[in-house]
Amino acid sequence: MEERIFPEYPGHFPGEPLVPGAALVGWLQEVLTSQGKRLVLLERVRFLQPVRPGENLRLTWKLDGDRLSFHVEGSGVVARGLGRVG
Repeated sequence: MEERIFPEYPGHFPGEPLVPGAALVGWLQEVLTSQGKRLVLLERVRFLQPVRPGENLRLTWKLDGDRLSFHVEGSGVVARGLGRVG
């Protein structure tokens, strides 16, 4: 499990800031890379709740062979998905 607090991203969106979903996927890739893995395919990703800058998030992931499942939690599950690593 990894934890992170994301900053505000300029222009995303003024007056109603949100953390982009691409930042969450980038975090997943970063964590996998640190473990010697590489994300090669996202089969499905669902963004379930908006993430505000400064929110404390937890990333949990599991491998079964090359199949990846993951979820990101804040005040609830904010994203989840399936993919493959190489």
